[in-house]
Amino acid sequence: MRDLGGRVAVVTGGGSGIGRGICLAAAEQGMHVVVADIEGAAAEETAKLVREHGVRSLGAAADVSDPASVEALADTAYGEFGAVDALFNNAGVLVFGPTAEMPASDLDWMLAVNLYGVLNGIQVFVPRMRAQEPDEDGTRAQIINTSSMSGLVAGRGGGNLGGYVASKFAVVGLTESLRLELAPEGIDVTLFCPGATHTRIGEAQRNRQEAYGPAREIPEPIAAQRAAPRDPSRSPDTRRDPLDVGRAVLAGVGERRAYILTHTETRRVVARRFEHIDEGYDQAEA
Repeated sequence: MRDLGGRVAVVTGGGSGIGRGICLAAAEQGMHVVVADIEGAAAEETAKLVREHGVRSLGAAADVSDPASVEALADTAYGEFGAVDALFNNAGVLVFGPTAEMPASDLDWMLAVNLYGVLNGIQVFVPRMRAQEPDEDGTRAQIINTSSMSGLVAGRGGGNLGGYVASKFAVVGLTESLRLELAPEGIDVTLFCPGATHTRIGEAQRNRQEAYGPAREIPEPIAAQRAAPRDPSRSPDTRRDPLDVGRAVLAGVGERRAYILTHTETRRVVARRFEHIDEGYDQAEA
């Protein structure tokens, strides 16, 4: 188990949801935290909660889709702490809608934040991490990229997530490739795929940048489906608390896992996907 006490974390999307859960869990481990979010006030609110744990923290307004904004975030983090031990590329957005009718602007926005936001974090922070002195075990830093169960299995949440699924599948491939590339340099790379959690990602369009067009209403049939009362006997609410998820993530970071999966009830769904793939090989051999 790697001791995280006294180390420095940078968390994007840290103003709410899973990002805030990661920030608070990191503080519980004694880490200092730079909280980044496109909503600067929310980032500072999280930073205030982090400081209540007796560690240092600051909030920073940052748009992960903008490389210059991520560069400014790195300047802030390194200027304040001198090193970054764990980078959580966590910020994400979501637009509901059928894939066949999806406006290009919706896909552009999800890719800009969910995929290029991760890539921007990598390209800005990795050169600085390479310059850091390694620990006794040879580790210089850790990078944790947030994908989703929707990055492992399509169709989670009832469909109408094609663009989101595409962006999250891309993060899986990017992360697995990056792990191979950076392992010889002492930079660990972890893929984090959370399941259903109480967050505000369904309201992500509140922060949609002008470059990607105006915020759009959820299509009426989808909105009605999501607003329908839940029958606990048939469809229990399995969403988890963000802090519990954050604690699971930090446990995985301390153990330097390649994959962090927090929702055990999804194991069978993922296994079934790979069974389908294996069936394709059986058919090819027939």
